[in-house]
Amino acid sequence: MEPRPLPSLSDVRCESCGYEIESVLREGGERCPECGTFLDQSRPSSRVGTAWQRRRSPFGYAATVWRTLGRAPEYFRRVSLSLGGGWSLLVVTSFVSATAMLAPWSGIFIADPIRRLRFARTTEHVVRIFAWLATEIGALAILLALLSLSLAFALRFVGLSRGWRHTPRSVILVAAHAAVGWLLVASAIWMLLTFWFIATLIAARSTASTRWIGEISGWIATHGGAIGPWTLPLSILSFGAALVAWFTWIGLRETRFANHPSAEPLFSRAQEAPRASKPRSEDANGGAVPA
Repeated sequence: MEPRPLPSLSDVRCESCGYEIESVLREGGERCPECGTFLDQSRPSSRVGTAWQRRRSPFGYAATVWRTLGRAPEYFRRVSLSLGGGWSLLVVTSFVSATAMLAPWSGIFIADPIRRLRFARTTEHVVRIFAWLATEIGALAILLALLSLSLAFALRFVGLSRGWRHTPRSVILVAAHAAVGWLLVASAIWMLLTFWFIATLIAARSTASTRWIGEISGWIATHGGAIGPWTLPLSILSFGAALVAWFTWIGLRETRFANHPSAEPLFSRAQEAPRASKPRSEDANGGAVPA
């Protein structure tokens, strides 16, 4: 079996089926001869861009996260290859996710900044505490961004075996939008810890429940050390990586045949090209009328 040739990035294709449509456009066709989709739906400008791509603002970021989480396939079909915004979105999402993941543990993990601030006596000591916290958040943010990019480029090779085509730019855009999976993990951490906190408050009203909560906490403290300090972080990262990979696959699938912005003039010329005049026939009196 001969290996499948790599898809050309310069070809103009139908975004629905991947059929080469440059010749159809030059001939004035309106539909893809393979799947029947209107060719105008495959023009680069039909991808209007996500909210973040159109406006770098808190509102644009919130709208992008909400719509990607709620309607991922539809929203990835809006990703524009000409507007950019991939790197900035990836950086913002990685830092927001890292902060949200570490914040719930502010009263638990070693080198807790909140507890250490109580004993800070000098400005230098306070600066060191916040510098250490910023370093932790920065390191985790870099790790999350690298994981997102690694997953996206790894899945890109899977797509190549299916005839999909993606440029490094489109892969970065997909990875940036798919990184919202890390926010889901952070939200799950917040919800679980909040549930545990509420449960302890309710259980504190009775002696039996207090004893039960204490036994669970003691079991976690005892066996947690036996399992290893890296078990929980690795489990969280693995779960988050699975979510990010899922969103990434959706994004790569919805951009698999996206046309490069340089193809826009071809669509414009095809739309503006004068159509051939319709044939005319003669009426009963010999006058020419439109057919």
